[in-house]
Amino acid sequence: FQLLTQAAGRAGRGCEPGEAVFQTYSPDNYSIVLSSAADYEAFYEKEIQYRKRLNYPPVSNMLVIKIASANENECMEKSKLIAKHLNDGRMETTTIIGPINAHIYKMSDIFTNLVYIKDSEYERLTDYKDMVENYIKDNWDFKNVSVQFDFNPMNM
Repeated sequence: FQLLTQAAGRAGRGCEPGEAVFQTYSPDNYSIVLSSAADYEAFYEKEIQYRKRLNYPPVSNMLVIKIASANENECMEKSKLIAKHLNDGRMETTTIIGPINAHIYKMSDIFTNLVYIKDSEYERLTDYKDMVENYIKDNWDFKNVSVQFDFNPMNM
């Protein structure tokens, strides 16, 4: 919605009107329909319903753990170990999803998996981050794996 509205807003120069044309397979998608009308409020009302239903930010908090390695098997193995460790210490209010392949799974010969953690309390997410960092520190076999954390990511 934001990118479409912004691109359409830049069409034209000064006082001269402009036109924006977007090619899509989903012309009836609410994001496209509402961005063409620049209807921010209607988009918010629709989007916040989905975010409430799925427990996504800003309704809840999310931590994405990105596990990457040049070795595909090691990447998946370490991702599963991290997810198991998290699930072993999981609280009832927490949802843990993954590991799953990243949208761009392989780039520059590096494989990437993701583990998502959702919880209403931001502090609990920092506890999970600390838990993973301590687990990695205590296990020497993570030396060929990169682990990164992203709190309340802007895009996934």
